[in-house]
Amino acid sequence: MAAARTTRHIIVASVVTVAVVAVGVATSPVASAPPEEPVTLPEVPLSQVRLDDVIPARTPFCDNITDEAVTTAVQGSAQESEYVPGDRTPLEPGLTDVAHEFGCVFTRGRTVARVWVFASPVTRYDAATLVRGEVGDEQCTSTGPLRYGNPYAVLSCSDGTTRTLRAVGRIGDAWVHCELSRPVSEPDPELLKRGQWWCVEAAYAMQG
Repeated sequence: MAAARTTRHIIVASVVTVAVVAVGVATSPVASAPPEEPVTLPEVPLSQVRLDDVIPARTPFCDNITDEAVTTAVQGSAQESEYVPGDRTPLEPGLTDVAHEFGCVFTRGRTVARVWVFASPVTRYDAATLVRGEVGDEQCTSTGPLRYGNPYAVLSCSDGTTRTLRAVGRIGDAWVHCELSRPVSEPDPELLKRGQWWCVEAAYAMQG
């Protein structure tokens, strides 16, 4: 992941062209209560989902994510954290840095749903470089069937303790990174499918 993060920051440096102001990290609980019954996922096959009509606004979007999308992803109520460009925030385990993106993190125990979008647009060339970095992660293998932009990658990753569904791609002119993770010690046969639907919901929430 260190190599992927290094590549990410090289590209961020080339695409971030506007000044940013730190406004702090907001933390609040998602209002919805844990579902009384297992939440059912949409019956539409993920292979038929198209995000061609999604144009992320590259602005704060966490409030647009529905409670249902969050509780379906993490299987209950969650604690929410939000960050914007200029904030110092944990960007991944072991790394706290100044953000160049708008991001949301929803946590329930050790289950985490995360999504962020670069504040500035990315070219297809830069997106392809980012995709290659993600696909090259030795802890990840390609999965699907969701198509998450163009170019894109949908990956199943595991570091031995945490299993993660990761979807990344260029949607419109925006670079979007989305994850749903859960401890390996808590088996979850629906994680990959539920994670892909979470990333679909998050992408639609980014529209202005």
